[in-house]
Amino acid sequence: MAASDDPGFEIAPTRVGGQAADGRPVRPNNPGRRIILVVLIAIAIPAAAIAGPRIEWRPAIDLTALRPTPTPSPLPTVVPTETPVPTATPLPPVTFSAGPPPAGPLPIDVGGFRLIDPSSGTLGPIGDLRLDNDAVFREVGGDGWWCVCFVHTPVDDAETVDVTVRHFDGNLGEIASFPIATYRSVVPLPGQDSSVRFDLERSADGRIAYLAVGVRNLERWMILLDAIDMESGRLLGGTKLATVSLPVQPKPAPGQEPIDSYLDGPIMRLAPDGRQLLVTASVNPNTESGQPARRAWFVDVAGDSSTQPFGKARPVATGLLDRFASCYLMTWLAPDELLMNCWDASGTSSRPKISASTFDLAGRQTGGASFELSEGAQMTSPLIDKANGIVYYWEPDSHTLHRLDLQRDGSDQLLVDPATTDTSSLVQDGGPIPAQPPVWTNGSSDFPSYYWPQLIGAPGSTRVYALGLTIPAAAQASRDWRFGSTGVWVFDTTSFALVDHWPAAAAYTSIALSPDGRWLTAAGQPGIDVAGNPSGWGSSVSIHDTVDGRLALQLGQLGEINVLTLP
Repeated sequence: MAASDDPGFEIAPTRVGGQAADGRPVRPNNPGRRIILVVLIAIAIPAAAIAGPRIEWRPAIDLTALRPTPTPSPLPTVVPTETPVPTATPLPPVTFSAGPPPAGPLPIDVGGFRLIDPSSGTLGPIGDLRLDNDAVFREVGGDGWWCVCFVHTPVDDAETVDVTVRHFDGNLGEIASFPIATYRSVVPLPGQDSSVRFDLERSADGRIAYLAVGVRNLERWMILLDAIDMESGRLLGGTKLATVSLPVQPKPAPGQEPIDSYLDGPIMRLAPDGRQLLVTASVNPNTESGQPARRAWFVDVAGDSSTQPFGKARPVATGLLDRFASCYLMTWLAPDELLMNCWDASGTSSRPKISASTFDLAGRQTGGASFELSEGAQMTSPLIDKANGIVYYWEPDSHTLHRLDLQRDGSDQLLVDPATTDTSSLVQDGGPIPAQPPVWTNGSSDFPSYYWPQLIGAPGSTRVYALGLTIPAAAQASRDWRFGSTGVWVFDTTSFALVDHWPAAAAYTSIALSPDGRWLTAAGQPGIDVAGNPSGWGSSVSIHDTVDGRLALQLGQLGEINVLTLP
């Protein structure tokens, strides 16, 4: 896991279309590349493939520089004092509004996973698990929690990771803990990339967890696949997919450190019928001229608690492997169809062309649609309606919602004005499309490397919620990418229309929904007010009632640590 110890931590989106050394879009969770996310931008970034080492979001933030301190003059002559930076009044510790509060506890990560008691506005004790490190899931058919937890022990030239399955009740009381396996990476020189990589998918009933692992042995990466029985807490079995040698690197100039390759992946997706996995990985030389060594496999799975969980592993067809040069895998649409996010070289340099494309298992394109990003705009990770074959993209700063219909190869866009709440002031291209109730996914695995969503769909509903961002003029001029929030924008996908807008009560960075879709949780970043200006505000959590958008509950003084929401 890469640690983030940057004291100047801020949330900043990544521009779409950035290129890696091999010409592919940059994938932000590669080792050695600091990822600063707003969204997905994962706060999600579309250029983000959903792979790589987990990112630690626990920096120590010193906000003393943001508190105005007039400078007195010791001289007998009059010397002007510094003009204090305006500091917004801190939010109250707890704010309630009229109307019913949420009925049950709400999960959040504030320095660790814990539960909000909505009746009192208090936080429960910190559970010994974290959303930026562990894979945490709601219990299928119950009110408890499961965790595939990872304990990282790094040293100069190695990292050891112990994997444990843990079961918690609805109040985060631990019921059981099962040690599963230990993985270790070793590098030739201290400071090289020794992070163990993981990706995880679960069976539909939540019983089996499939764990893709990348471990380094000096100049080679090994790609492993293991299966875990969550309920009994045992390793069912595993297989080694490949050993990939690192490419020969150019000799460094005198006084320079050697250039180290890095592993992109493994990335894993489970087919909708639960019968096969697609696993991809790429060893990248991290140089301008070097070419990555890409690998990908289809792996048959038993789908139950068999002691032989994996069948044959088959390398993917060359035609499909070549697609990963300009596309990243989002999800399966059917047992024989894959959905990818691709970058089209025909787009202008200032307005990248983005496409959502479908491919069969041989790599032949079966459908897709594209759009050009607005001038200078950012983009969140896509929101996918798998039932209707529609992909939505949101530009949080230009407030533009794109709809790509994979069935008719068409795209529409909807632009809203952040300066007004008048829902009639929208620009609408295209009419109603969805025919089936939406089935929403963001295309991630069951172990996203970060989760800062700014575009989410309500479970079983045609409602979509998008988080708008704003950058103060002074911040734009200084390229100090600190974002305020224009609030939550509510769209209906049947009519492709804006239906509501809720003002922000803090500098929202991400949003999440309760399982029933009734309550929307917005995480607020520290040190910034609603407009994006420096302030003495701490982190916050704001709970909106999706019936009318009212702010039902806000915890406004959660310190200087960033808040994470549960996928």
